[in-house]
Amino acid sequence: MQFDLASIETQLGLLEWRDGQLEAITNQLETAYPALAAESVARISAMTSFEVGRAHINPRPLAESLIAPWAAEQSQIAVRRAEASLSDLISTLHLDSGIGAHLGAALPALAGVGMLAASVLGLPALVSYATITTTSLFVFSTPTISLPILLVGGTVLAGVSFAGVKAFDQAKDKMRAHLAGRVQGLALSAIFGHGLAPDARCLLNDLQAAVLKAGQTRLEDIA
Repeated sequence: MQFDLASIETQLGLLEWRDGQLEAITNQLETAYPALAAESVARISAMTSFEVGRAHINPRPLAESLIAPWAAEQSQIAVRRAEASLSDLISTLHLDSGIGAHLGAALPALAGVGMLAASVLGLPALVSYATITTTSLFVFSTPTISLPILLVGGTVLAGVSFAGVKAFDQAKDKMRAHLAGRVQGLALSAIFGHGLAPDARCLLNDLQAAVLKAGQTRLEDIA
């Protein structure tokens, strides 16, 4: 009975850790996004009219130059938090009672989140916290999505992200405002999957999947 209780406690602990990481990463990216949106406005404000016109032809390089370093920073924050939290959990597991041999029964549940399936399949076979980088996670492959499409539904996040565009409108600089809207639209799509299928790959899904898969690797090493 004692062994069974330890096994149940272990599985519940792993599931709680999993759900906690999913929520923490979502909250982290949503909290950090307004700063990225503000940075895009500042960057475009400093561009010459010629640079703005050229960026309108293809805004993706500008968007990627803004998103990539932000994504790298956010990924490292998520990795450090997840690794520290998992280490704390491992220290409480009843490994000395033989439960380590039964961790395998709970491990599939760590990555068993339906919406992350595409991201899980897109990751390398072996992922550890030391090898998670935005090079392997973040693929800027989202289609161009227009500002009107992104505004449909009126989510809170979308409302916050386009706040900077209003400042451009007040300055009567429509070209810069439109470019900011396009860049922020690409960012919302690439980071949160806005305008894409619910199970589409985006930074949020990829980062959540990678953190869980790295946790699975860590636990397999001690099981």
